[in-house]
Parts: sequence; structure tokens; C-alpha cells
Amino acid sequence: MRQAGYGNLAKGVRALLDAETKLKESESKYRSLEAAIDDAVVIHDVNGKVLQVNAHFERTFGWTADEAVRLRVPYIPPNERSAVLRKFRQILSEGTPTSIERKLQAKDGTVLEGIMRLSPLLDNTGKPAGMYVILRDVTKERTLERMVIEGHPSEVRGVSRQPQSSQQESGDAGEEEEHPKEIELVYRKFFQNSTQGVAIVDRNATSAEVNAALKRMLGYSPMRQFSAEDWATRLPVQLRLADSDAWRGALSESGLVNHRMEVARREGPRGMFLVNASVLERRRDGNHLVAWTFSDITDWETAAPKPSPEPPASGRSPRKAPTKPSRAAAGKGEVDASVKKLMDRAREQGEDMMARITQNYALTVYPLIEHLKTLDLEQSQLVILETLDFNIRHMTSLFGVNLAKARHPLTTRELEICQLIRSGKDSREIAETLGLTYETVMVHRKHIRKKLGLKNDKQSLAGFLNRDLEPSSGS
Repeated sequence: MRQAGYGNLAKGVRALLDAETKLKESESKYRSLEAAIDDAVVIHDVNGKVLQVNAHFERTFGWTADEAVRLRVPYIPPNERSAVLRKFRQILSEGTPTSIERKLQAKDGTVLEGIMRLSPLLDNTGKPAGMYVILRDVTKERTLERMVIEGHPSEVRGVSRQPQSSQQESGDAGEEEEHPKEIELVYRKFFQNSTQGVAIVDRNATSAEVNAALKRMLGYSPMRQFSAEDWATRLPVQLRLADSDAWRGALSESGLVNHRMEVARREGPRGMFLVNASVLERRRDGNHLVAWTFSDITDWETAAPKPSPEPPASGRSPRKAPTKPSRAAAGKGEVDASVKKLMDRAREQGEDMMARITQNYALTVYPLIEHLKTLDLEQSQLVILETLDFNIRHMTSLFGVNLAKARHPLTTRELEICQLIRSGKDSREIAETLGLTYETVMVHRKHIRKKLGLKNDKQSLAGFLNRDLEPSSGS
């Protein structure tokens, strides 16, 4: 009897060891597969905190695995994290994998255009245990597509792609590669045959690719071949200076738009060009790749007629201006000059003050807020912190001044709700953050609308708080 018991125990131990061996093999295969994926992979818990990342994530976004663990969606810009966490909760509750396209952010602040593939992770009981996220950097593809569409829209009608809107969802991130060869051919055809001059240059000006149109503009034969390094030395001087205004504009989020640039040609007079540029590929070492397009406007500049004085409406010749201004006119001119000087000085002082506030915020407040966001905070605490960040950024607006002019004073709770509404939070988020019921928040919103004189139900309270009460925020 005892021997039979020992035999059963031995069988159980062997079964357990076999199961453990298979589990290790399965985990090893999973690790190998994850390492081979040419996309960034992140695993989150149900609250959005990072549990694990792969090597491609470290290379693309700059955080090491140890740094990323327990951060809450660090690859999303701070002002958009609440929206992404809401999406997490929706997917976990519905259990349906989803792809969305939106802005991503690296550790150094670099903004990328990306696609997120979100899939819920379930435990052995079928309940949500976390979120599996695949991140793909499509900055280069999007920039090239915009170039092609702007230059030759008819050539890309048959090339499928996902919508550019960061809020719009698509069925599968894999559809991005549905016609990679067709897309590559369109890009190459556009680059070679475009009537606009196009140059693809790295920031350090160590290599450049130039199309035939730009060769002609610079005074070279379209058939002339140089190496990528040689072309970099023959480009306009503004493209060889990484700290020039043109480069700063090109590297900005909106890119360089309609920048006038005077360029020395290989032969003949200097030319005037209209230049547009945007980032083609953001690199970890800072040597970003930028696509530049040139339009020659030299002829337009030289052919522009000089404005001639309009004849008087009566048809009579205008009176000859007096050679000496009267004493009153001279005095008025001096007063106008003094007033203008005072106004210019006041404007300069205002601009100087705004620059100081912006710089001090960036150097002293922003790093502390970003550090607080990396701590193990509850969702309600994170929302309050993001609202505080929003309020500090808009410290110079007229929001508080105008709110004080309401027909009846707002209570402390109503002011809190106004601030959360301004920073983009909906009623359910406000309820969760302040520990209120959804119905209570709706009652507070009704009272706020009444005190602010909003009788039209079609007028958005959020729009009113951010627009009508902040006339200076758009300047």
C-alpha cells in the first residue's frame, strides 16, 4: 500500500517536472518570438503600468526595461495619457483587440507618428489581467505619403493606407504592409519625376539624396552623379547648418512651411526658393533624416511690378506736398512717435515676461511634474496632477478674471469641476477623480451653466470655458 502511494507520488512529481519543462520551452519560444518582432512590445497591467518591454522598445523609445517598469504609458504624451487609459479600460471590458493611430513620445521628448495594436491579456479564468501593446513607428511612411499626396495625388489613389487621424481606429496594424512594393515604387517615382526639387538630408549633413529637378535648380546636369557624401557638401549652406532657422523649423512638430531661402547656384545668379520640409525619420542619435522640397520663385520675385501711386478720385492732379511741415503737424508727429515708442516698449516688456514665465516653467516646474507622473499614483491623483499642469501652462490667461465676473460666485467644488472640464476631462472622469457620483457632477454642471448665463443647451460648457473665458489663449 505504502509502495503504491510512493509510486503515485513519483508519477505526480514526474508529471509536474514535465509540465514545468514544457512551460519553460513555451516561455522560451515566446521570448524568442517577442525578440524577433520588429516592433516595440509593451505589456501593461490593468491600470496601465508597464510590466515588461522588449529590446525594440528600448531602442525606439530610449527607456531601458528597468526604467520603464511601473511607469504608466510613458510613450504617450502627458496630455493624452488619460484618453489612452480610457481606451485601455474600454478594450479590457469589451475584450476586442483594436488598432489606433496616434502621436507617440520617446524618452528625450521626440514625437513620433505611430500605430498602437492593443490586445487584452486574460488569466486562466478568462478575466482581464493586463494589456499587450505593439507599437510601430510610421513617421517615415507618413511623411513620404504627405509628400506624394501633395505633389502627385493621382498617383496614390490606388495605394491603401490607414487614416492619419490619431483618434480614428482601424482593423489591423498589419494592413500597413498590404502593398509595400507599390508604395515604395510610388515614393521612388515621385522622388525622381517630381517637378519640385527634393532633397533627403541627414541633420549632420554627412549624406544627401537629390532628385533631377533640384540638380537643375542648383545648376547641375540632371544626369550628373555624385555620392551621397558629395551631394551633402554641394547643398545650400542653410541645409549644412544643423542649428539654422530652417533646420529648427523642419524639426518642429508642424515642420517648415513656405520658408523663403536664397540659394547660390553652381553657375549664374543666386536664386530665390520657397522651401518646405518635414522629418522623414527620427533617429536615436539625433542625426534625423529630413525631406526638403524646393520651388524656384526667382522669376516671380524679379517680375513682380512695383506699385504705382493711385490717381485721385476726382481725376485732378494731386497737390504738391508742402516743402516744410507746419509747426502743428511737426508737434503731432513727435507725439505719435513718442506714443509708438512707449507702446513698442510695453509690448517688448510683455513678450519678455512671457518668455521668462515659459522658460522658468520648462526649467523648474515641468521636470518636477513629469517626475511625479512616473510615481505609483492612483488614476484620480494622476488626473489632478495633469489638471495642475494644464492650469500652470495657462497661468497668464484671463480664465480666472472672467470667471470671477460670473452672475453668482462659484463654489469651491464648482471651481474644481470647471478646471477639470477645461483640461479635457469628461463627467465620469471628474466623478472618479473627486469621489462623486456621476449624477452629482451633472447637477454641478447644471448650476455652473446657470451661474455663467449659458441658456442655450447647444453651447458646450467646455467650449465656453476654453474659448469665451480665455480670449488670449489662442494668441
